[in-house]
Amino acid sequence: MTPTDFTAVQDAVAPHRLAVALREIARRSPGETAIVAAAGGPDRRQIDYASLASMVDGVEAAVTAARPVGVVVRAKKIESLVAIAAACGASGVPVALLADDARDLAGELRDWTVVDDSLTVPPSGLSRPSGYDEGPPHVV
Repeated sequence: MTPTDFTAVQDAVAPHRLAVALREIARRSPGETAIVAAAGGPDRRQIDYASLASMVDGVEAAVTAARPVGVVVRAKKIESLVAIAAACGASGVPVALLADDARDLAGELRDWTVVDDSLTVPPSGLSRPSGYDEGPPHVV
């Protein structure tokens, strides 16, 4: 691709760029491999751009509907991590990608919604107020 192929990505605000880039590549080359996971093992998976963009769309719609204060990612699959991060960036929702040994931080994020490999965004008791916009979302 030439540099001019990504003018939409370049024009997007930084938090939206991952989602915009994935959607643009999915539009141009839907069957192209985006992620190869567990490449050397029996659980090898190939995820194409169309599938990954579809995951992003689904998570973004769910996050937009739920309006969580933030999202704590408890996913193990790389494609889930990418989809959640892209969707949260596009939705303007802070996201925390925490290692299993960082559970002490989870207490500080107890009002945040947990999303795992199911990519289900459960409704939370707390939600972001309408018109919430304090700049770009934070990544923890």
